[in-house]
Amino acid sequence: MTWADDDVTSLYTEAMAQLSDRGVGDLQVQSSMLRLSDLTALAQGARNLVTKAAQSLGDGDVERVERYLDRAMRLPRSERNGLPSALLAARGLVDAAVTGAAREAAPGDRRWRDAAEAALPRCGIEARARIERAVRIATDRPLPSDDEQSRGAPLPAPIEDAAALLLVHQLLAALLVLEDELATHGL
Repeated sequence: MTWADDDVTSLYTEAMAQLSDRGVGDLQVQSSMLRLSDLTALAQGARNLVTKAAQSLGDGDVERVERYLDRAMRLPRSERNGLPSALLAARGLVDAAVTGAAREAAPGDRRWRDAAEAALPRCGIEARARIERAVRIATDRPLPSDDEQSRGAPLPAPIEDAAALLLVHQLLAALLVLEDELATHGL
């Protein structure tokens, strides 16, 4: 089932109106909206800085890469999972490179997938996992539900900033590899 934007907006508006009618509901709605706008701004800021770092890496400007990543790493961590915003943004860029190429491909055109698979040996562990995940998403193979993932799985250890920065660098390098492979495959 696909919902039109108007359907989702009307459901959301109705839910917010119902919350506003209850006791402190209006304060809850306002608080939630402020929190959402803060989280959205944080995610956009991290993505902007990491995107600029990726562009600088492609240009060979290592100093600019480090400046952008230093700023991105100083942004607050995600409240949901405790990961640095810069790491989440870098993961998102890799995901978007794969899923975007898949979305733009004609039905039956596997070049995007061939490019993603060709990039795998040239990428680090984190980047390979992200590329494989993005391929699963793009091919509509269902991912395990959150319940299935959490059953019996230990909570991930907190990631230190130095390790996160290393992963961001790895993901940005993989993004360049992906872009190179997509171009090689005519995409």
